[in-house]
Amino acid sequence: MSDTLTPDHNADPSTALLFSRIVGHAVSIADMTVVSDIESHCHVAGRTADGTKYYDLRPLLDQREQPAEVLDMWDQALQYAYWRGLVRSVPGGGEHLVTIVRRQQ
Repeated sequence: MSDTLTPDHNADPSTALLFSRIVGHAVSIADMTVVSDIESHCHVAGRTADGTKYYDLRPLLDQREQPAEVLDMWDQALQYAYWRGLVRSVPGGGEHLVTIVRRQQ
């Protein structure tokens, strides 16, 4: 485990630095999770002109397949992915077709 992930058990949990690290890790985990969820729950619907895969999000948002709570979760996750610049709509494909444009390293 890297030093940045090893908890400092002597740190004051109210410090801004610790809070900043926690938030940074949470955002990193959320980024990786939403990209992984798209890749694992959506099928590749095609490729752009440059060969980039694009995914069909409709299975995540199908009211016949998903309970209301899950639809709300997916809606929030996908909004997050757009806000963070992790996905982009495919031109001419509507909002249900996206490419993954950024992965957390």
